[in-house]
Amino acid sequence: MHSYLVNATIQILPIVQDKHPYEWVDEAISIIQASNLKYEVRPFATELEGKYQEIVGM
Repeated sequence: MHSYLVNATIQILPIVQDKHPYEWVDEAISIIQASNLKYEVRPFATELEGKYQEIVGM
């Protein structure tokens, strides 16, 4: 597998109603933080930066 550096943007759109949507988003951000990838939380999406396999393997 190649080791290109990539940028990816993800967006969480919670559709279930067992928790408040902010709880789902906070949980997703916690997972991203634990990955040790470079990231930036934006108003509508989160940008990730890392090697290709690190991003797609999350």
